[in-house]
Amino acid sequence: MSGLILWLTGCAEETPPVAEADDPGTTIEEFTVTTPAAGVVDADIDDWVGFSNDLALDLFRYSQNGDGTSNNVLATYGIGQLLAMSAAGAAGTTAGEYRAVLGAFPDISLTALPVAMQRLNRQVGAEGGNDASSFALTNTVLLQMGYRFRKDYLNTLIDSFDARLEGAYFTPVPVDAPVPRFVSPQIRLAEDLPYHDPMTRLSLLSETRLAHAWSPPAVDRIEGLFEGFNGIQQWGPMLRWQGGFNTYESDALRAVELPLGDSGQALLMITPVQGRYSDVFYGLSQHLAEMIPALAVQETTVYLPTFSASGYAGLTDYLKKRGLDTAFVEGGADCGTGCRADFSAINGLGYLYLSSSEQVSRMSVNDDAIMVDSEDTLEIFGAKDEPPAVWGSMYGSFAMSDGSWSCSPTYIPEGDPQVRPFLFVIRDLATRAILYLGQLRSLEGREAGRWQACDEFTTLYYDDSDNG
Repeated sequence: MSGLILWLTGCAEETPPVAEADDPGTTIEEFTVTTPAAGVVDADIDDWVGFSNDLALDLFRYSQNGDGTSNNVLATYGIGQLLAMSAAGAAGTTAGEYRAVLGAFPDISLTALPVAMQRLNRQVGAEGGNDASSFALTNTVLLQMGYRFRKDYLNTLIDSFDARLEGAYFTPVPVDAPVPRFVSPQIRLAEDLPYHDPMTRLSLLSETRLAHAWSPPAVDRIEGLFEGFNGIQQWGPMLRWQGGFNTYESDALRAVELPLGDSGQALLMITPVQGRYSDVFYGLSQHLAEMIPALAVQETTVYLPTFSASGYAGLTDYLKKRGLDTAFVEGGADCGTGCRADFSAINGLGYLYLSSSEQVSRMSVNDDAIMVDSEDTLEIFGAKDEPPAVWGSMYGSFAMSDGSWSCSPTYIPEGDPQVRPFLFVIRDLATRAILYLGQLRSLEGREAGRWQACDEFTTLYYDDSDNG
């Protein structure tokens, strides 16, 4: 995420030039990867990580529902990669919008971008990681075959984002198209390509994956009691740890942090007190700011239910809400300067605009491991007026009454639950970067407790006193 901030810094004149003379462009087939000039740039990532975390929490509030009923997860780190890669290609008015939307640090030069991105991406999880515990990030850019891209933009994708470049035919393959041959051995043809709109010129993809295997005998497997968002209790499989863990407690919540082995990441579980879930959800930024510095080791018991969660985030409306207006505007022949997207730093000419962006994520906690993965995509389309020179995307209301009864049965809980609905943050300990955010609201399991009929129900339907 830090890179997206870097690309927004500095003055407008630092925007990469769009004149063709200094960079005539190249097709992905003809592109030759070049090594950047040697140099040392000092880059402190603290401010950038802090900003990216704030952006992640804002997006989480926007895309999730604090009063919702479903389990969900959002992979915030991958989203930042997409925004940074697209910001790197912005120019003119669109670059100005990126700066305004994502923040600016005037004392940071754009020359720090490659170092910053490499530092952050490679430092995440640097404290550990092995076959049983790891976090992985993979950036891939699919580029239209035969389309001309600026060489410096392609090199930036490789140098700053460790991106894998792949040639693709989004448009129909010409009948007489030659067998693709790439000059650089690092470039290859995209395989098993899903359907893309024919106007797609490049597709940015960022995938993250976290996997950690539990290490017996440090963990016990038990059947525990969970109380869901609706107050209904259920018995279900849980994992239990006992020992010294970072904890925090306030009048609104209790938090405990579970290290994920030697991966350098940890799962922070935040359980609001009863009646305070929405308050904690919408005030999560402030609670984290107070909580993280105050975490202290305490002997405690940690219970974690086995569960699964998924998430979908349509990012287009969110980015527009944040202020990326022209970035999504295709424009046209009657559109003057400033009223259409300007991504001329990608191809030297422009005629490109953001079409859509989304994320799909999945999380699973079972007896053996915790696994999270995500895929983020951002499609950049070519405008219909692009010139030939550019060549060379429940719980419904719970009603026990149908209107004829004057009351509803009462639920009698089984007892004190080990776990209630909680929010969770998976973060990198070394950099403090937030990798994933989510919430557990419900659990599949054997229902606990019982229902007691109300007095009216008993009187109307079960009073047999007239029968002697």
